[in-house]
Amino acid sequence: VILFYKYARVPAALEAVVRAQRAIAAALSLSGRILCASEGVNGTLAGAPAAIERYVAALKTGVLPEGVDAEGLGSDGLPWGAAYADTDIKGSWSDGDPFPDLKVAAAREVVSTAGRIADDFSLAGKHLEPSEFDARLRACRLVSVAEAAAEARCGGGGGGGGDAAT
Repeated sequence: VILFYKYARVPAALEAVVRAQRAIAAALSLSGRILCASEGVNGTLAGAPAAIERYVAALKTGVLPEGVDAEGLGSDGLPWGAAYADTDIKGSWSDGDPFPDLKVAAAREVVSTAGRIADDFSLAGKHLEPSEFDARLRACRLVSVAEAAAEARCGGGGGGGGDAAT
């Protein structure tokens, strides 16, 4: 099972991206769902490990996998080209197929925000690897609500007037 999303502008028409995603995933006998939007792609897919590898290669390179019918997809490569090249793919193992079928659809957003976030990639942050994220968390003193309440009850730094150990 793989999970991924990528914010990236694709110059091709959204319908072409949906059609290509559907053709590749179906040809590789994958199940799950893929949402395609003008702002990027979001998917959760399951299938045989070799099929998943072929799908990921197509997603990242923009090159149609060998043996997949290219009818209607054009011969100039996949509509997203290299736009998804650095997509972070999360993987997990499942003994059975966790999804009943394959659904590929056009969507307004790849991650639902009910339109509250502007379609402006200039506001995007830097992707952090898990170890870098963890290091940054350790560098900051983040206090949970429960920890702050406990410190306040004990006269610690949660506003109770005492000195809290950091």
